Amino acid sequence: MTTKAQIERERVHNNRSIAFAKRVRNLLGHVGARTAQSLLDARFDVLTEAQQLDYGQAADALAVELAQVEPVGRALMPKKIDAVKSAREHAEQVIERVYAELEKHGWDINAAAPRADSFRMGRTQYQQVNSKRILYSSLTKRPEGVSESYSFRDTGPKIVERDPEGAARFISNSEQDAAYQYDMFICKMVGKVGEVTDASIEGDHVWGHSILTVNLPSGEKQLWKTQQIVNYSVYGRPYLQWPSRTVKGA
Repeated sequence: MTTKAQIERERVHNNRSIAFAKRVRNLLGHVGARTAQSLLDARFDVLTEAQQLDYGQAADALAVELAQVEPVGRALMPKKIDAVKSAREHAEQVIERVYAELEKHGWDINAAAPRADSFRMGRTQYQQVNSKRILYSSLTKRPEGVSESYSFRDTGPKIVERDPEGAARFISNSEQDAAYQYDMFICKMVGKVGEVTDASIEGDHVWGHSILTVNLPSGEKQLWKTQQIVNYSVYGRPYLQWPSRTVKGA
């Protein structure tokens, strides 16, 4: 006899499975539309209970897996290495800038990146100042043997030094973000370009710009130009994007 608890578990499972499939299909557009429901159900069912509860990462991973076997995905995927390398370089530049400013202020973090004051600052200024403080704090640590120069007072000096582990973590997080964002870029392009018979790429959209040439089933040829742009999160981490548009010349 089926209990109410079993019925509820099955209902929850089915709802999550539907949401999982919907996310994959939304990421892939036409590819998602022709992806067999049986495949999506099977991939959801092999997830652990924890993964099913938070299915987003698994859905994204499946979308990338399906996207990169498409002609557009196969053409774009090799550039992912460059994207991760670029993120590392931009992260290293941020770290160098932070350390240079700290050195200019005698490694006093309270002078280089004062604490935000919610009573005296507007919301925007507070967020900017607080984000800067978080960034500087994440890349530094309290030096040993200088406790007499270390003050918890907002106005007093707080001497810090480089934190190699914090810097390595900042770089690693930047690389991971870039890898994920590039995967999502591939999914977007696969869906945006639509069905194609083949695709090839010239140039490098990370270091300059690239031209993706695709042939449609109708015989039409399209050119898509992509060039990387770099923004920074509120916490100073590089955020890479790859806007693409069709260009004349086919």
